[in-house]
Amino acid sequence: MKSMKLKNPIQVIVTIKGRQHLVQPDDQLVVDKLSGKPGDKIKFNQVLLVIDGDKINVGQPTVKAEVEAEIIEQVRTPKVKVFHYKAKSRSRKTKGQRQELTKIKISKIKLAKK
Repeated sequence: MKSMKLKNPIQVIVTIKGRQHLVQPDDQLVVDKLSGKPGDKIKFNQVLLVIDGDKINVGQPTVKAEVEAEIIEQVRTPKVKVFHYKAKSRSRKTKGQRQELTKIKISKIKLAKK
């Protein structure tokens, strides 16, 4: 198996709003809505795993590291229509739902000094 050459050797698995994401600097992600305006900086400190070149550091439960990101924009998904129908009882119900999401860009990954 060939080793994969990465443009940036540092990768981390970070928990954002209860979901885990594998990120590296300059990645762009779409995550559940985060409070803030475009251009705001956000820090995430729930880092579960750090891959630094050939070294892998697994947290128990977390690693002392921090991920800095910048909000690019707040977006909403296209509307999903939900229709409930019960036969012979003239019961109909229509609902619509749009998920609110935040597009972020990972700017820095800070590792704790040992």
